[in-house]
Amino acid sequence: MQLLHKKTILYALFSFIAINAHAQVDQFSDSTGAVDLHMTSPSAYTFDTVDVNNLDISQSGSQLIASQPGVYKIHYQLNWSTTDTSRRQIKTYVLKNGTDIVSGSYAYGYARRVDQAGSATNSSTFYMELSANDYIELIHLKASTVTGQALSIAGESSISLHRVGNILAKPSCMEILQDDPGSTSGIYTIDPDGAGPIVEFSAYCDMAFDGGGWTLVSIKENGQAESFSSSITDLTDYGKSLDDNIYLSIRSLSTEMLGFVESTIWGIADLNYLTSSANCSTLPNSLIHTSALAHEETIGCDTTGLDYCKFSGALNPPASRQTTLSALCSQANSFWSSYDLPPVGYSVDEPYMWIYLR
Repeated sequence: MQLLHKKTILYALFSFIAINAHAQVDQFSDSTGAVDLHMTSPSAYTFDTVDVNNLDISQSGSQLIASQPGVYKIHYQLNWSTTDTSRRQIKTYVLKNGTDIVSGSYAYGYARRVDQAGSATNSSTFYMELSANDYIELIHLKASTVTGQALSIAGESSISLHRVGNILAKPSCMEILQDDPGSTSGIYTIDPDGAGPIVEFSAYCDMAFDGGGWTLVSIKENGQAESFSSSITDLTDYGKSLDDNIYLSIRSLSTEMLGFVESTIWGIADLNYLTSSANCSTLPNSLIHTSALAHEETIGCDTTGLDYCKFSGALNPPASRQTTLSALCSQANSFWSSYDLPPVGYSVDEPYMWIYLR
């Protein structure tokens, strides 16, 4: 079971989301009560009455299902009392999609019989992101060792869900992975400049290679013309590179660049070294370029000897060298953070190379 930490939610609410004070609220209550909350195993609470339904949320048993993605303000209140003089303690929390405990949703309540210490209330208010078809459940269980019942009070328990804004896209694949370590490789929506001029877009994220968190920015095809694109989501979008402004925005958030040809031909380069220290050519501000993306050479800069490191990717004579990666220079361990290249230390004439940032 994973605990969801949504540290960006409040920042998003007050910095980027224009909250509609008159936004609709969906609310559900329990008119019957008498549900025993003092359960050994976690149990989901079912609300039997729809007080207000504005169609952002639907109900299926204990599940409250979002029809619209967004940031939701959620409030629940569970009132209950005991039937004898033994003290009860009840723990409640909200579960998302059956597995993830929502941060901030925990509450504890204590009570004895009404004529001893009155009833108790478990209550919490918090914000969370829900995608379409995500669902939440209010979970209850005993947190005390005594036996006996703790019964909900009829008409005094409810839960409300108030959609207050849109989900903000994460700036990069790495932040998506950090936010949800279970993320798998695939297409995600990112927005690398937040409130800046770049509109959020779909990107391909590799969440597996070398720990994951890689954003695809270019696919090179040997000897073929290249073109810019505002989005690359297909691993067969050969000859496509992200628009310069998008690429530079992602690069500003990154520390590494990956050139991937196949499982035994790849290199992870240090972005700081590529942009400031490579002695023959440093990383340009465009992925479609007339020379190598970065070039370091021990003696000279003509690649006539086997003493160069190169992150190619450029359509430059000879045209068959667009996918070249090499680690032959004396500064190879500075140019490359890590790499796996053929025994000769370089690759040529490979059909494709995928370039990622992290």
